[in-house]
Amino acid sequence: MKNLWIWVLGVMIVSSHVVLADQVKADLTYNSIQARTDIVLEVKSATFQHGESIPLENSSYGASLSPALSWSTGPAGTKSYAILLEDEDGIKDGKPIVHWVVYNIPGTVTSLPADLPKDGKLIKPDGVLQGVTISGKTGYLGPRPRPLTGTHHYHFQVYALDNILAVPEGVSREQFVEALRGKVLAKGKLEGVYESPRE
Repeated sequence: MKNLWIWVLGVMIVSSHVVLADQVKADLTYNSIQARTDIVLEVKSATFQHGESIPLENSSYGASLSPALSWSTGPAGTKSYAILLEDEDGIKDGKPIVHWVVYNIPGTVTSLPADLPKDGKLIKPDGVLQGVTISGKTGYLGPRPRPLTGTHHYHFQVYALDNILAVPEGVSREQFVEALRGKVLAKGKLEGVYESPRE
């Protein structure tokens, strides 16, 4: 009987940690970036639907391949697009964990193919740059939530800008966001989820 109660207590403790992890969320960069129009970009993926699970191959438990993304055309004056991927349930230093930073996507381009190279500067689409993630490296970093932390929500944020960003490849999220401010004409996002392992 004593062993049974110990087991039950252990389950309750683990469950409470899972619930707590699911309740505590970081404030997304998306919420602090003001757009100059009310236009909302429609962001889609051929890989998963809004609110659905991100496939294993797009996670860091799998091959960490970037998913295909597309978005609606920005308003008049759009010169480039930028993308930021954050995990609002993965928190470091009070901020959501960053999984992807992409910028200087030409204004004529409204999609990215799957499995982009992780280089800081891409050849196709030409001129596109990538910043560093929490890993300290450039390129897409797939979801890898710690075990027993519940369901994590990943937000693919797309920004339509009135200019290119005058920053080099390999910038941090903070440098990216600073360069972004005042240039955003419209924004939109796609949410995907990933369930943390149970052990």
